[in-house]
Amino acid sequence: MLASLIITVYNQARNLELILETVRQQTCKNIEIVIADDGSSDLTMDVVESFRLAQPDIPLSFVTQEDKGFRKTTILNKAIKLATADYLIFIDGDMLLEKCFVQLHLHYRQHNLVLCGHRGVKLTESYTKKILAGKKMFSTEPFNLIVQKIKGNLNHPLRGMILKNHFLRKLGVHNRDNLSGCNFSLFREAIEEVNGFNEDILEHGYNDYELGCRLKMAGYKIIDVSKLCNTYHLDHPTRKTGSEEIRKKIKSASESKDAYCVNGLNKLDKKDSYD
Repeated sequence: MLASLIITVYNQARNLELILETVRQQTCKNIEIVIADDGSSDLTMDVVESFRLAQPDIPLSFVTQEDKGFRKTTILNKAIKLATADYLIFIDGDMLLEKCFVQLHLHYRQHNLVLCGHRGVKLTESYTKKILAGKKMFSTEPFNLIVQKIKGNLNHPLRGMILKNHFLRKLGVHNRDNLSGCNFSLFREAIEEVNGFNEDILEHGYNDYELGCRLKMAGYKIIDVSKLCNTYHLDHPTRKTGSEEIRKKIKSASESKDAYCVNGLNKLDKKDSYD
């Protein structure tokens, strides 16, 4: 396998069904899928089994854990251990993929880089509901993006552009060197070097930022691959972030000199267990 695509979900069965359809349409077929489920109680497992039956040629693994609140870091570390490829691509359970998404992540991969595509084209709440209900079919074709923008069904349609030219990317892409966990990729050796996600972190958003800080401390460079490795973001209720406590933790992570976390992929003081 060239890559393991790790998809994090929590009670997003219908989202996952749509995501897996965009995975099936990928131009790069030499991949495996790993579903990292943070304790869903909906029909997520049914979606997984249906895809396995329909697409036996695409390897799919599933790992879950008991629902004890937001424990994304824990389930992601379990998924990393389950993945078999040397190159890992991470997305969240609200991201539909451009058909060349995996191919471009692989094309631009380098051992010293972390590729981060951030969030892409944003679908509106009403449009997302229609797509989830099966009342609308979504296409990533440029003409469709323009039409849906005119209809008010999406925001930031230019994020759906694919800019490969170096000069045009200088003009059209503002390089952000922070890690956004909804769409990023790296070699397995990189995330193993920093011991994966820090399982002491239970706050949404901060877990990604903190990992990015440690990767940079270890000498890896985060490269913005927006307008290359594109996604289409399904609308969902806004999660609470940005508290004073989180801001303090972000500042602390930015100033830390520790690239390796204790409570990560390998536990130094407690036994890891799978549910």
